[in-house]
Amino acid sequence: MDILDSPNKILQYVAGGKLMPEHMEAITTIFPRLYQAQMEAVLNGLTDQGLPVKLDMAQKQSISRFLNFPASGIFSPSFISNQQKFFQGAREQQSQQKGMSVDFPELGTQVSGGQAL
Repeated sequence: MDILDSPNKILQYVAGGKLMPEHMEAITTIFPRLYQAQMEAVLNGLTDQGLPVKLDMAQKQSISRFLNFPASGIFSPSFISNQQKFFQGAREQQSQQKGMSVDFPELGTQVSGGQAL
């Protein structure tokens, strides 16, 4: 599947109205963080263009599949606002997480520790 070789190609499928469930399975399983960033970009694109956006039925279905939300509610301002708040919270949470804590062993011995005194 070409999504595995070029994961950003999924956005071309969304825009062209040709997104398939297999594409979604690949992107959400293999590239979950990229998928989240792409969802944010799509939502930001929808709000930047203003509502309503002129899309044919295939494009609406692809966006619906991509955002994992029924097509009828995707273009409501409340949906877009809620999604943006969700991703903003997730982004803040990721930035606050610290890396793994590793306890390194002491390199000195009792003898070398006594010499330092």
